[in-house]
Amino acid sequence: MVTVQKESKEIKPQPASPDLTLADFEDESFTSATSILMDFNQILSRAEYTESKICSLLKINSLQEIEPTYMTYYDKYLLPQSDLADLIRIFLLRSSLSEHRLRELLGDKVFSTLTELGILIRRGEAWASRVDIFCADGLYLATDHRFMFLPEDRIGESPVMYIGMDSMGLVHTAPRYRAEQLLDLCCGSGIQGLVASRYARHVTGVDINPRSIRFSRFNAQLNGIRNIRFYLGDLYEPVKGRKFDTILANPPFVPSPKSEYRFRDGGKSGEEILRRIIRESADHLAPEGRLFIVTDLVDVHNYEAKLNNWWTDGPAHKLVLQTADRNDILFSEPHSHRPFGQSFEEYVAELEQWIRNFHEVGISSVNFGYVMICRLLPGKRGSYYNRTIHNPSTPIHQQVKEYFRQRELLENPQANGDKFLVLSRDIYFRTEVNHDISSRKIELFAPNNPYYTTYRITDAVYRMLQDIDTIQPRLSEFLTPVNQKWVYDLIYKGILTLRDERIVNDNFRPKAVANTDMAILELQSKTTPTCLSSYLVAG
Repeated sequence: MVTVQKESKEIKPQPASPDLTLADFEDESFTSATSILMDFNQILSRAEYTESKICSLLKINSLQEIEPTYMTYYDKYLLPQSDLADLIRIFLLRSSLSEHRLRELLGDKVFSTLTELGILIRRGEAWASRVDIFCADGLYLATDHRFMFLPEDRIGESPVMYIGMDSMGLVHTAPRYRAEQLLDLCCGSGIQGLVASRYARHVTGVDINPRSIRFSRFNAQLNGIRNIRFYLGDLYEPVKGRKFDTILANPPFVPSPKSEYRFRDGGKSGEEILRRIIRESADHLAPEGRLFIVTDLVDVHNYEAKLNNWWTDGPAHKLVLQTADRNDILFSEPHSHRPFGQSFEEYVAELEQWIRNFHEVGISSVNFGYVMICRLLPGKRGSYYNRTIHNPSTPIHQQVKEYFRQRELLENPQANGDKFLVLSRDIYFRTEVNHDISSRKIELFAPNNPYYTTYRITDAVYRMLQDIDTIQPRLSEFLTPVNQKWVYDLIYKGILTLRDERIVNDNFRPKAVANTDMAILELQSKTTPTCLSSYLVAG
């Protein structure tokens, strides 16, 4: 158990045991390390241990791009000798440092406390970290290693999910509505609930993995967050009888032939836990509550029917944000490949197991994205909409929130008739012509906003958007029986927006055109491998 060292002295801890990692945090009331963890937070902060600084030093775009085969290169050839570089080495690159250097870097009290908590462990004559520490939305988050390929990585319980593209994606995507009560299901490291603690008064996190609860409580103390509590249990079981304004969930969602990792495997179809979360949410959402989930989208073309079957709680606005379809090989390969210690024969056997499950379940494709459900009061009319985005590395939660606001406006003609129709400021046009200019291809895109994909449009749509951008007409004056479908679709995509006033803009000049061919082709975005947990070793 943690004790506070009153003076600096050498300690000789016993070899680390997997079962001791953050064991003190099994007790919800454990606070003995709080002040020292805040000192640790300040050490990370003063060193500018931030995603932007780390990515700049490693020449990558996000922490999720750190690959095990590059770790030595980052350590030996890219990083300088500095406090920040050594923090990156120890907490992200699996390197080791001498005890003297760690005491110099962290101070005696922080070093001793992290050792007693089982975070710092012996590796020969040096010291290493049993955890990764990620930066996310201004928070520091300890997780199990993303890549667990060393003997010291073997643990006797299910690992805690690293901060992957799905975790960060939900942080960037879930609308941030003020909430009295918010629930984070399958909380893992606690990332969703800890971020939400800034806009929700009371936050509850639930996970079925005892190790996750310990890590979540540690992360709350590391970040000085007090309006959150974590409970061990199966989905809604620990919160029976309670209602929430918002529910966030990052469940195990991978269509898997095995049940190896609790944070990853969602059954052979990938939908076992997802289905339960949606179906059982009816008993736990406030009258106008919201449910936001990150998940693999199995056969996304069938999702309207799936949600109609799973959601049994009356009218709701349902929004599905997708990226790109992966077929059997694009989906299975990342789950089968290991960077070290795998023969070709072992890889082939693993790959065949995943592909066989894909075919036996009858999956045609696996997409990746988000399910957003906003419950409506009885008597209102619900909706379903599906659109393509780039999985976000920057926040899009404001745009997603705006989608639901625009949807409500369009449902109320008395409120929207005097609104002005405005083209999004993020939109660009790109045209391509052949050598004799006999035909051209027009694309609409937003290079700096992942909320949009690329859209292939016709001349008619292009000219209509030019007209709208120049005139910025009132909706009631612009809509006709011919163009209403296309205008509404462009609003749902966020390309057009209803606003209270015009925006001055001289970029375009109006061109009259008949509303004839108004086709808009939404192109898929980049495929998004998720939960590359095949890099993990079994417990």
